[in-house]
Amino acid sequence: MTRQTEWISVREALPKCGYRFLVTVKSKYHPPFTSIARYYTGIWTNYSERVTHWMPLPEPMEGES
Repeated sequence: MTRQTEWISVREALPKCGYRFLVTVKSKYHPPFTSIARYYTGIWTNYSERVTHWMPLPEPMEGES
């Protein structure tokens, strides 16, 4: 399965509700940073700061045999 691997601006599109995503957060107090957040209709969990971009999480790494 191919996944989107480029950042998507929240101004261009918002993700499906209830899933977790990799996000870039712009903060008043720190340089921009990357984290994981869940999106629910207009709200990004864990962040009062502003999420500017998002992308699907990568596939988990498969364990070594």
